[in-house]
Amino acid sequence: MRELFRRLMLHPWLALEIAVASMFASLLALASPLFVIQVLNRYIAHGVDGTLVTLASGTVLAIVLELLFRQIRGRLARDISTDANYEVSTGGFGLLIKARAGSLEQVPPGQRRQLVGAAGAIESAYGPGNIAAVYDVPFALLFIAVLYLLNGVLSGIVAVFLVVVFVIGSIGAMSIRSLTGRLIQVGGSGNAMITTAADQIDTVRAFNGGEILHGNWQHHTITTQRLRSQIERRQGLVQTLTQTAIALMGVTVVATGARLVVGGEINVGVMIGANILAARALMPVSRFSQLGAIFAKAAQSLSLIREFTKLPLEPDSGSSKKNYSGAVEFKDVSFSYPGSNTPLFESLSLRIEPGNVVVITGGNGAGKTALARLLVGLIEPVRGHVL
Repeated sequence: MRELFRRLMLHPWLALEIAVASMFASLLALASPLFVIQVLNRYIAHGVDGTLVTLASGTVLAIVLELLFRQIRGRLARDISTDANYEVSTGGFGLLIKARAGSLEQVPPGQRRQLVGAAGAIESAYGPGNIAAVYDVPFALLFIAVLYLLNGVLSGIVAVFLVVVFVIGSIGAMSIRSLTGRLIQVGGSGNAMITTAADQIDTVRAFNGGEILHGNWQHHTITTQRLRSQIERRQGLVQTLTQTAIALMGVTVVATGARLVVGGEINVGVMIGANILAARALMPVSRFSQLGAIFAKAAQSLSLIREFTKLPLEPDSGSSKKNYSGAVEFKDVSFSYPGSNTPLFESLSLRIEPGNVVVITGGNGAGKTALARLLVGLIEPVRGHVL
């Protein structure tokens, strides 16, 4: 949600226009329940066809205008996220190609792949449909206000159920957030295993690593299925509780309305219209409660991107020698891999004159590749200088 508010603050006029469009759409949505009330109270009571035609024509016009306002709002909401989604997508890929090689290598390959995929989750979460759903939530109070004008008791009942559904959705979103983060982490390790199996075909077979890799994949599958099952159970519980609350609200509104009709406080038209208004009031809150998992995944994806932004970047500026003779010199160079207590080489001092040929030999892990990478500046020494 913070990211959504940040995007709205970047485009305040667009945000205001979306709010205005949402307000008019919500006002026009009142036409249907008010039409039902008027038909039951006026047309059925008096049987004047002109009244029915007038009411029906006005309601159809209101429905068409509501559709237009919602379409306009959708286009405005799409403009809110266009630039931000572009920045997230290009920025995430840019981190992969601009971060220092030595620092980027410390990140597991699976997480590197997830960096690009994170942009898709963010774009999906903050799409125009979800933005519109968030805007509809406060306008649920409009339906409760109209209900209050019809009958205060019925509006109070609907307000209580509205709060209950909102709390259920909020608790469900918070409970899913941690599970979503763990699922993303597990997905990163799974991507790494897929990369190994697909790209290192000869290595896996030459060193008989298939059984080990398959065992790790089985463990990964079990963990992924367990996490997904927990998320689906909690999402299902939230949806079930929400649907139950909607059904109970309908029963309560009709039962209470029936008592009020018998008592002469309201008529049948108001009772039926109040039930429709109650359903319309709870609809945006119910929709919002289902967005918890989507926003939680987007938040975890944003957190992943922010972690990558902490990596140092390759310098895009520097100095160059005008008259370079071709000499290379290592001065007291020491290098060790991150997390290693033993240096790969220590106190290396060497000068290679222009035109000389130097052959570096050694077994696997002796540091030949590391020395070449130091020479071209892909990694940096722990101590010393490469000139």
